[in-house]
Amino acid sequence: MAQPAARPGRPPKVVTLSPGPTHTLPAFRSGLDELGYPIEVEAFESGLDGPQVAAAVAAATVVLAVAGPAIEAARRLTTTVPIVALDLERDPVGNGLVQTLARPGGNLTGLFLDQPGIAAKWLQLLAEAVPTLRRLAMLWDPRIGPEQRDAVIAAAGQLGMQVEIFELSRDAIDTSFSRIRAMRAQGVVLASAPLVFQIQDRLAQLVLAARLPSITMFPDFVTAGGFLAYGPDRSDMGRRAAGYVDQIIKGRRAADLPVERPSRFELAINLTTAKALDIDVPQTLLARADAVIE
Repeated sequence: MAQPAARPGRPPKVVTLSPGPTHTLPAFRSGLDELGYPIEVEAFESGLDGPQVAAAVAAATVVLAVAGPAIEAARRLTTTVPIVALDLERDPVGNGLVQTLARPGGNLTGLFLDQPGIAAKWLQLLAEAVPTLRRLAMLWDPRIGPEQRDAVIAAAGQLGMQVEIFELSRDAIDTSFSRIRAMRAQGVVLASAPLVFQIQDRLAQLVLAARLPSITMFPDFVTAGGFLAYGPDRSDMGRRAAGYVDQIIKGRRAADLPVERPSRFELAINLTTAKALDIDVPQTLLARADAVIE
């Protein structure tokens, strides 16, 4: 049975939840504008468990939840309002967010990243840029769950690399980098987490000061001085999220809308950082880059 699109006499209402500013939301709003009918949007970027958020979610036609903290907040606030989730860190089936990718079965669907695939790609790109790389450090925020950590460990084993895991948190970052220096790491992987996006300028400064090639998911990290970034096109994810919302407004149930994977990825390279690290980036790698900072 199709769920009601919106209350009579008023436009559909979309509530967006995120743990902070994100590049996804402008593209999402543009996607909604392109649908050609009025949609009310109310955004929350902090205090996701407050009474104002709860009231907005209860009155929403659809909730867009970006990243793990927002998804968990949305799930606590409603079991009936459809949730479109955008998540780069977790396995939706393994974490009980959906029953299956093809038929989510509840009130949540959306776009989720394939962690084993992205982890292997990160290490392959680092190895292509630095063929002698054997010892890796990984900065990982325990709050995001074990998927990325386990995927990087597995990928490192397949490539003959050793990897040591270090905690990523605001309080532990200096201690973690001291330990990374002590282990004589040859490269750093920054696991995706909202915190990485929030403190990416500081992280870029630390890896550069340690003279370590690094990779993460967000191209903003490369703009800030990091070496490599490879991850989903967040603008494309925002536009695809608008497509989910459109289908739900028109009567489709979240339970019946298959979970999808990001399909467009971006590779960014900072050649100024490469020069500072004495890395001669192969032309084959440069030719595949979507953004090159010189």
